[in-house]
Amino acid sequence: MHSNFSVISRLIPGAIVNFAWKEPLVVFYDNILTDQEINLIINKATPRFRKSMVAGKNGEPEEDKSRTSDTAWISSSEDKVLASVVQKVVSLTGFSIKNTESIGVNRYRSGQYFNPHYDFLEEQQLSGAPHFRGCQRAGTILIYLSDVEEGGETVFARDGFLDGYFLYDENNPDHLRVKPKRGRVLVWYDMHPYTEAIDLRTLHGGSPVIQGCAQSFKAFFLSGCSITHLESLKHLRSSLNKPLQDFDMLKRLAGMQKTRIARSPSEEDANFSGGQMNPSGDGSTTSPGRTPVRLELLLNQ
Repeated sequence: MHSNFSVISRLIPGAIVNFAWKEPLVVFYDNILTDQEINLIINKATPRFRKSMVAGKNGEPEEDKSRTSDTAWISSSEDKVLASVVQKVVSLTGFSIKNTESIGVNRYRSGQYFNPHYDFLEEQQLSGAPHFRGCQRAGTILIYLSDVEEGGETVFARDGFLDGYFLYDENNPDHLRVKPKRGRVLVWYDMHPYTEAIDLRTLHGGSPVIQGCAQSFKAFFLSGCSITHLESLKHLRSSLNKPLQDFDMLKRLAGMQKTRIARSPSEEDANFSGGQMNPSGDGSTTSPGRTPVRLELLLNQ
């Protein structure tokens, strides 16, 4: 089994893993990237920004009013430092770097948004675009490159959208809102681990930026081209099949000597939303009947 938690513990001191949702599995990581690495990505992307596109019915990119951001495309092959950043981030997921799509850096200015959508591709899109080679998007990784004063959250609401509008309910445990935080890495899986089917529960969107500018790095992991991807996905998600309150299981999964586990996020680190507002006032929430878990991974000493 590929233990992404062990990789984190070896490479990144003080990294924090936040299990936001179990089904579908949504995880975000803090303290992963350095300021130097983030600035490198931004500097590479800034001169290349163009109007964002979406995958059309035939799989080819096209403009759509549902997405109002700008996007720049960069490649890990153009810079050794950038390549090491991508490799480090991919190591969090259990996927192979060989089957990642091109990296998109997105910029959302005040008032810009990305309406509710899925990242996986429909059959017509897969067959119509040769560059996908019949491979489905099995997972998504999103890195927030900037803090945002207000708005810009990534929202998973399942049934919380109507005609493209966000109907996020902070008291609904089936709704999740992840706040942008510079250097935060958000990972979710677009395919079900057991049926290998697309997971309709991954409906998500980017809420409008109210104040500030949101920049993010996004990449997709492809399945169907390599069994390694799907097997890694199965192992990772099945390992989390027990309740998240099973702290002993989490410790075994982390595979390390020094692990701190908190039942609720601290005021400094709490940034995921899925229910009742946290009185800290930082925009975080805790869900009714759901115990947030923060697993702090420290280097073995």
